[in-house]
Amino acid sequence: MRDDKVRMEICDAKDLIYDKTGGWALFDSESYRSFFPDRCRDFYGVPSDDGQYIACWAEDGREYSSGYEPAGICLVNSHKVVQVIEVTGISEAVPGNDGTIAALGDRGDTFYLFDSSGTQLLKESFESNTAALAISPDGQYAAVATAFPDNAVHIYKTKNGRYLGRTENVSTSVLGHLQFTSRGDKRIVETYNIGPDSTLDVDPRRKEVLDKIPVEAQLDAMQLEGIAIVPDSSIGEWHFIPDEVLEEVDGALRIPGVELVMGCGEKVEPLTADLIIDDPQNAVKGEYEFCEECKSSSAAYPVTKVERTR
Repeated sequence: MRDDKVRMEICDAKDLIYDKTGGWALFDSESYRSFFPDRCRDFYGVPSDDGQYIACWAEDGREYSSGYEPAGICLVNSHKVVQVIEVTGISEAVPGNDGTIAALGDRGDTFYLFDSSGTQLLKESFESNTAALAISPDGQYAAVATAFPDNAVHIYKTKNGRYLGRTENVSTSVLGHLQFTSRGDKRIVETYNIGPDSTLDVDPRRKEVLDKIPVEAQLDAMQLEGIAIVPDSSIGEWHFIPDEVLEEVDGALRIPGVELVMGCGEKVEPLTADLIIDDPQNAVKGEYEFCEECKSSSAAYPVTKVERTR
């Protein structure tokens, strides 16, 4: 749950609000009465980065003597309800400064995107439970973290629901907080065990940034079937050698006379290489950069969700 959540009281605009020091908003009974059959309703909510919008949610609907209160999301702008979305099982919702909403639902295994008019832009199901959620301040991008066995961060463009890819969590602990920020002219998603503004009494190191993920199409390392090799560590690059090249080798790699063609077209002798990494996923997360020529010829960038399920 986000640390900046607020408690909201939302009442019929015809009713007088006595305590205006707390979180409050009014709704138009002609437009939204079916969502507020009891004329007043309490929610948890999360504000947008600029504070103009608040996304409130009710996980479950419930029966009242005066009617049925549906589950769903309520979008507030300047103390007025501007949209309601009836959907069950929402456990968290966060708005962008433009009113775009990212939400988690179905008891933690579904990711939603809605625009400010309530139109559903995306509904994505995960086999792993979702763990943390974030939306960029301008509402253009959203990110969701998953628990095990996937244990990764997935990034999306909100307007068209385009999947930008999956990045494995560098920590063995499930991520508890995601945050969009920028580094120069590039957007990044920062990952945390616990949010930096959390009031929990924990070791300060648990509130430090774990990873900084570029907001761009993410390399699908799970599709790289082969090995990674670092011919010269002083150059700081690793190269990819696919399985079909390795199958041509009869015996061990690090013996005299073995020469392999890397994804970039260059040749390498494993015997003299500084490092061989059996799993390219470990190379992606490591200290060396992926050779651009190898990447362009070998790397896959997913167009649909990629998830580790075991």
